[in-house]
Amino acid sequence: VRTFANALTELSVVPVVVLGVRAVRRGDIEWPGRRRFIEASLLVVGLLWAPIAVFGGDLSFPGVPPTPSVLLLPFYCWAAVRFGVGSVSGALFVTALVASYEAQAGHRPFEVLPAPESLIALQLYLLIMGMPLTALAGLLNERRRGETALQERLRFEGTLASISGAFVRQPLTVAFHEGLRDVGQFFDADHVALLQVTS
Repeated sequence: VRTFANALTELSVVPVVVLGVRAVRRGDIEWPGRRRFIEASLLVVGLLWAPIAVFGGDLSFPGVPPTPSVLLLPFYCWAAVRFGVGSVSGALFVTALVASYEAQAGHRPFEVLPAPESLIALQLYLLIMGMPLTALAGLLNERRRGETALQERLRFEGTLASISGAFVRQPLTVAFHEGLRDVGQFFDADHVALLQVTS
């Protein structure tokens, strides 16, 4: 039991803490745009509703699958694809908290099993869903970083080409002026100057 509990803790708590501390240290925390904030809010509401409905035994209407815990999967996929590793970790953490609360209230998940085996089944279930989705979120983050780096590289190559072309097509003073302007735009600088030192 402790092995599975520790593994689930490593998957659901550690990434949130590590990513949060790193973001605070780097100063990467920024307020999301309105659409992103609305999407994140809807995801949080879904991640709170789904575990309560699944583990609280409130799903009694027709069409519910025999194992309603699969209804958590769309929210986990949403978190992984749109918000990254930290959100998958947070989703697992919220689910584990809700399942623990519902178990204390007498709504034990996997009620066909005895209490200890039901707890292990829940931990294994969350681990089996969480590990591939965490890996998927990590791969998607890596791809986004690669795309950003490629776009920056292409922007840099375009700036170099523009500067080189200016020296071929125009007089030297105009070429220096346009080259400095392009460098300033590339680095988003407030002021760019060229210092000429004569011996």
